[in-house]
Amino acid sequence: MIARKKSFIASKENYLSVLYDIYQVYRNSKIKIQILTSKNEETFTLDKGKKVTMFKNKHVFMYSLFLLKNKIGRNIISIILLIINIILVFTTSSVIAFDQSQAIFNALNNNDVNFSRVYRLENNAPTNEIKTSFTGEKIYNSLLNADIEPISYIFSNSDIHNLNLIVAIIDQPVAFYGKEVAVPSENCISVTSFVHYFMDSEIINISFNSDGFYGDAALTLGSIIDIDYQVADVEALQNNSNFENENEDLFYTKYGVAFISRLTLNNLKDTATNNLPASNFFISGFNTKAYAEAAVKYANYNNNNLIKGHKPTAINEVVVSSNFLLDNQNYIDDLDNVVGQTVQFKDLNASPNFVLYQSVINLYDIQSELVITGNN
Repeated sequence: MIARKKSFIASKENYLSVLYDIYQVYRNSKIKIQILTSKNEETFTLDKGKKVTMFKNKHVFMYSLFLLKNKIGRNIISIILLIINIILVFTTSSVIAFDQSQAIFNALNNNDVNFSRVYRLENNAPTNEIKTSFTGEKIYNSLLNADIEPISYIFSNSDIHNLNLIVAIIDQPVAFYGKEVAVPSENCISVTSFVHYFMDSEIINISFNSDGFYGDAALTLGSIIDIDYQVADVEALQNNSNFENENEDLFYTKYGVAFISRLTLNNLKDTATNNLPASNFFISGFNTKAYAEAAVKYANYNNNNLIKGHKPTAINEVVVSSNFLLDNQNYIDDLDNVVGQTVQFKDLNASPNFVLYQSVINLYDIQSELVITGNN
């Protein structure tokens, strides 16, 4: 048998791959390979069917370093691109997995203040406008999802040194700066020791106006919540009429917080007037912005003097005043026969700019239609 001969040329750059090629050609034979260098001589013997490590780890490692150094520029760029891709993957994952409710929960837990006003920032895409909402269904649901029970409040102005009060409505005891606040009795209000310092009567007169709900009330002092306040702040308030405005966070989360019961709130509702925005059903077919800004006064109807029709007897019935009809006569097709008509509220959530109206009560969700039963 004539032995086949084949020549292989190896260089410093490719000797590993050439040796592998030799092995593939003569894999069925016993091969003896000699590597001659100026420093030493190494011999590898390969037998058919026998698994061997062809090269020492040191040679593989040194050859890898050589290849890395041989294309150093391209390799550096590849590494940089790899790092950027990893950062982008983790950033995208973080954004997708971001839990807004948990973020609110953590923020409140890390805040020493026991009573915090929360708000929501949201971008209105059509106008690229950032809307800040202190009220609304979305922010309410965000708090519930974070296992935080929101406390409703009404904003009021008092006759106590003209202080503004954030009147929280509670139906069970709550903790406030380490003190337990019991539910006040009917038509009573509990205030902080800071507010009590300025009181000279057991009766507190307030004028409240929150989201169109407004009126006046005289409430009796309930309990006094002892809080830690600075004497310097008392002096500053006495000497500086703008001190409260300059320190809103302090007053709206601590000094100026007061508490009433749900029963007291219901009593206020019975005498209050609701000046509700986005409630003029006569212009519901027109521009959404104009509709959202137009407010109408609503109140319980207790008057028997009707020009036409009858008093409301169902939740979806309403009596309109003659002045209201005259103000909107340009939007009414048949002014003489308005009684008996069915009118509709506008669905603010159906607007492309719905983000701008998150703080406005969407009456469409509560009662989409009303029947006009009379006018006075």
